Amino acid sequence: MILDKLNKAEVIAALIERDGYICTYPDCSVEYSPIPDHKWSITIDHIHPQAVGRADGWTPEQINHIDNLQLMHKACNAKKSDLIYNEDGTLPSRGRIKVQKTQRPDNCDLCMNGRLLLPGETCPACSSEPMPKLHPRSLQTEPKDCDHSTYMCWMCNVFDPSLRVSATQRVAFGP
Repeated sequence: MILDKLNKAEVIAALIERDGYICTYPDCSVEYSPIPDHKWSITIDHIHPQAVGRADGWTPEQINHIDNLQLMHKACNAKKSDLIYNEDGTLPSRGRIKVQKTQRPDNCDLCMNGRLLLPGETCPACSSEPMPKLHPRSLQTEPKDCDHSTYMCWMCNVFDPSLRVSATQRVAFGP
């Protein structure tokens, strides 16, 4: 008996006859809801998930065969997702997926972690490159906030670009 060749009601009737009118999700004891599309309504679940079956080389007839189908609540089916049962009939735990973050660099007072570097420069103290790569700090500083010594505003660069001192020059010749 294959899911594609029968309608959903006939498949559900065959699964109820085979397994009983219970949710097959481990440790689920909630009764089915008669309301369609409710989280406790009845759905058909693939024991061996469809995507995994296709990846394993199963044919559509094998994937949708009655032996690979079971009844579950809509919420339980979503919770099971594409998990495969363990040998003891339990489902593996997904756990929380922890995203690995890159290590934050130590603060460099010489180049301000690359904010004072010109394009193509590298800080001799911390080996940083210009940060951010497209908009250096000099273009982000407003003229009214510019102290004309540490950060150079865009007006300083327009009227006197020689005032702009890179971190490499600062190391070599001082502030």
